[in-house]
Amino acid sequence: RKRREMDPTLALLKECRAEAEAAKDHDEYSIERLKEMETFFDMTTAWYTQLRKWPTKAIVRFVKLGDKAAKLLGLG
Repeated sequence: RKRREMDPTLALLKECRAEAEAAKDHDEYSIERLKEMETFFDMTTAWYTQLRKWPTKAIVRFVKLGDKAAKLLGLG
C-alpha cells in the first residue's frame, strides 16, 4: 500500500513544489505548505519503515500506551 499510495503522493508533492518554485509569480505561502506536507510524508514514511520491523506484539503494546505515551512526551 505504501508503494501504491504514499510513494506516488510524495513524488507528486516534490514535483508540485519544484514547479511552484520555478514559476515567475510563485506564491510563497503555497510553496511553504507544500514543503510542510512533503516533510510530513517523509517523516510518516520513515516512521512506517521503522515500525514495520517491529514484532506485532510490540506494535500492539505501543498502540495500547495511548495517553501514557502522550504524557511521556509532555503532550497530555
